[in-house]
Amino acid sequence: MASLAKAGDHLLEPARVGLRRHALDSATSTPLRASEFGERASLVGAVLLASDGTDLRTPA
Repeated sequence: MASLAKAGDHLLEPARVGLRRHALDSATSTPLRASEFGERASLVGAVLLASDGTDLRTPA
C-alpha cells in the first residue's frame, strides 16, 4: 500500500476541513475516505473513466 494511503485520517481530516471551508455548499457533504483499491487506485480510476465513454460496460 502506498505511504499516502497509510496516512489515513492524518491526511484525510485536513482535506475534509479544506473541502468544507473552500468548496461550494453542494460539495461540502461529499465523503472523503481512503481508497479501497490500494496501489491500483489510479489504474482502476483511469479504466473506469475511459470506459464511461464506451459501450464496454452497462450502467449499474
